Amino acid sequence: MPARKDVNDKRNSLILDNEAGLKHANPEKNESYDHSLKKDKQRQGLLYNAANPAWNMWLSYSGTMFQEVLFKPAFWVNIFVFAITCVFAPSALAPRGTNGLVLSEDDINGRFGISADNGVTVFMVNYLQVDNSLINALASSMMFFLFFFSNKNYARFIEQYDCSMTAQGMIHDISILCRVFMYEKDPEGCKQIVRYCNAAHAVAYVGLSESYDDGWFHGFNKENHVLTDAEFKNLTDPESGGRAKRELLTMVLHIAKRARDRGFIDAYDFPKLIETIIQLRRSLGCLYDYSAQPLPFFYIHLVYFLTTFYLPLYSYAVGFTYGAEYFFFSFLVVLFNELFVLGLLAVGAAMTDPYGHDLADLCVPDYVIGSYLQSNINLNVMSLDEFAGTKKATKQSPSPTKKQASRQDSTKKAEKAAATTTKKAEKAESETYTPETESPETDSDSEQSSTPESEEVDLELDDN
Repeated sequence: MPARKDVNDKRNSLILDNEAGLKHANPEKNESYDHSLKKDKQRQGLLYNAANPAWNMWLSYSGTMFQEVLFKPAFWVNIFVFAITCVFAPSALAPRGTNGLVLSEDDINGRFGISADNGVTVFMVNYLQVDNSLINALASSMMFFLFFFSNKNYARFIEQYDCSMTAQGMIHDISILCRVFMYEKDPEGCKQIVRYCNAAHAVAYVGLSESYDDGWFHGFNKENHVLTDAEFKNLTDPESGGRAKRELLTMVLHIAKRARDRGFIDAYDFPKLIETIIQLRRSLGCLYDYSAQPLPFFYIHLVYFLTTFYLPLYSYAVGFTYGAEYFFFSFLVVLFNELFVLGLLAVGAAMTDPYGHDLADLCVPDYVIGSYLQSNINLNVMSLDEFAGTKKATKQSPSPTKKQASRQDSTKKAEKAAATTTKKAEKAESETYTPETESPETDSDSEQSSTPESEEVDLELDDN
């Protein structure tokens, strides 16, 4: 998947009519908007790496689980537990007498004359040993809840992505409907509807997380001119996001109703436009529904509680059983188990809030700016007559070259000469042609009866 070009290049190449005279109330560009654009470029780079894994997947560090897991204290605490267990495991496994002292080989074979496996006078410190079946039972329970936690958060992530894409699609639909149904009669009303819809789209993300605050909306408005000074000043509580979004979409409905009352849009097409606007509000409101109700705290607490106790017990069991004899391979087992469990926790936590500051979050600036650019392009497309060629386009065709102009002049002269020759030939033919004299009032019956009368006249002349 090729990386997208910078949206600023697209914006500079697009000439929008509704930008004339539009200014932003805040004279300084907010830093949060610039920071979100830089972060969005990094997210798009990660999307490129995901589509082309190969070595990009192995050589990447930014945006991966290593960036989250390696800086967690729990990771290093469990590694420390494994190392300490490996150091003290040999002495713990040594045979001891009933008094708790470590027995030498002479004491076992000579002094007592019995084998260490007898178990009468020699025993292991059983209270330090761990039964692996108990660890496996705990791992099974923990993995079940952990998989459900990650899967549920991923499902919520995709559903919120669908809400964002639906909102973006609704803005495109609104701009197309305005272009087809009412742009010829009310172009300013169409531009106002599209501007307010894009402003509602941008301000809807304000308040969902700390990454998109009112300063982010200020920067977007200054860069793209979706609201004028008066409109931005009259906007109620842009910091909340939800209230400002509903207010802007209410204004959009007012504009559509005014267009219907003035006859700018047909009564049959009006409900389609209204339904699309309402669907836009529903899609944007869906984002707040997910934000207001994350996964229950009871379930999240249970998952973290199980993993917190499972990981050190697993590290201790592996180190106690295999650490002294197979240190390297047991260390790899503990390491991959840590990365697996803590990695799933990190992935689930990152997908809980897809509108945050993480690199794995959704590309909100790309969605908002892309909707703004495409909706304005939809308003400025040519009409059907211009597209079909039945009407002269507003854009003038390029002037012909000198060679083409001389060729056109010679063609016109040849056509004019041919027309003159044809006229002269027709005039000469009309002068030489003498039509037969006949009564203008005669019809077909008189023509038929004229033949016998002429024969009688001829006979009379012969007799004479």
